[in-house]
Amino acid sequence: MPRDLSKNVVPKEGVQGPAGPQGPPGEGLSSSDVVPGPQGPQGPQGPTASISNDADNRVTTAVGDGTLNAEENLTFDGSTLSVTGEISATTLDIGGTDITASAADINAISSANPISSGSIVNTDGFIIRDDDKMTQVTVGSLTSFFESSLNTLNSVTSLGILTSLQVDYIYINGNTIGYLSDTDLLTLTSGLLTVAGEVSMTTLDIGGTNVSATAAELNILDGVTSTAAELNILDGVTST
Repeated sequence: MPRDLSKNVVPKEGVQGPAGPQGPPGEGLSSSDVVPGPQGPQGPQGPTASISNDADNRVTTAVGDGTLNAEENLTFDGSTLSVTGEISATTLDIGGTDITASAADINAISSANPISSGSIVNTDGFIIRDDDKMTQVTVGSLTSFFESSLNTLNSVTSLGILTSLQVDYIYINGNTIGYLSDTDLLTLTSGLLTVAGEVSMTTLDIGGTNVSATAAELNILDGVTSTAAELNILDGVTST
């Protein structure tokens, strides 16, 4: 009997054939083919906002129940915002410059702020106007300025009334003039100078006439009342 070999043969896959030609493009839709649907009906009108306390230039704020309130203490006329009351802000800007001073710093210059009794040292500062701006200078700078200005004073024509004055070691207080601890060495009254101490001089003038007698010669006349001319007669006298 002949053998059927076809049952034992495994068929092989053939090679892929060439690609077929591209088909024609499909039909698309252009923008002109899109037709809008009909417009829906208009919705009902919303409720009219209610403004309480309405007045010219008042700024309105929301109340929270769908109504508005025209603020009596907050107005704006197109250029000026006016607030009657308190403003709370995290940053205050004036002319494009932030104010970095704290509220406590600003309150320190208020007249209602209590005056401190602390001591003043050279490193403390004062606020002064420097040309067109305000700035701080130290006490030491002011001290140097005043000392320099006083040193260059040419003349003082008026000083007002001083009740006391100290110039180096000289003290003037009321009608007394003194030196260091002896502050009342000289006392001045109308037409009289009282010296609470000793007078040292090179020439003694009495009534316009110099006294030429020496102190030793004058001591001879202890208790005698004489004029300056009479005293001058004794010039050179050594008798007792």
